[in-house]
Amino acid sequence: MKSSDLPLGKRIRFRIFGRVYLEHRQHEGWSGSNPFYLVNCPEHGPYEDYPHGYKKELRCPKCEEKPRDPNRVVGSQPRRQDTAA
Repeated sequence: MKSSDLPLGKRIRFRIFGRVYLEHRQHEGWSGSNPFYLVNCPEHGPYEDYPHGYKKELRCPKCEEKPRDPNRVVGSQPRRQDTAA
């Protein structure tokens, strides 16, 4: 679904918040239904997804396909080097 296919109210919320609720869906083999959202990835544009895992994260499938840097630690930043000597 493209953002231009949304009703006006949802288009506005999508532009402001970067995601908007679409509907609940239940796929074959699922025990229940999940909420689906239209989400904007800054790198790849809009995509549809449902919350994943304990943290209920929305993950861009194209970003997930990229090879990950094994040395990258999520949530940390490199130490600042002191230049004063």
